[in-house]
Amino acid sequence: MGGKRQKHAVSRRRGEYNVFEKVVKLHSGAYALDLGKVTIILKSRTRAGEFFNVLTRARRVYELDTTFDWNWTKADVEAFEKALKKSSVLIPPFELEEFQRKNH
Repeated sequence: MGGKRQKHAVSRRRGEYNVFEKVVKLHSGAYALDLGKVTIILKSRTRAGEFFNVLTRARRVYELDTTFDWNWTKADVEAFEKALKKSSVLIPPFELEEFQRKNH
């Protein structure tokens, strides 16, 4: 019975990876699996929400280079922080004020 569970878990993880990779590509992003690095430009709140959703379930994403390319708000940054905390990204949570100075 354990063999079936293992196969199901591997299949589910592979499916989650495929969804993650598709969302990254949809945003003209790049995912270097060997480095665990994602580079992506998010052009709207809706698209960012899609990305944040898959990011929280993605494994092996350790580094993230993200650009918000819309008139974002503090709530957008807070949603990003929340997704980062649930993700496998190995960067310390950033300070909201520092992010705003750097990106606005």
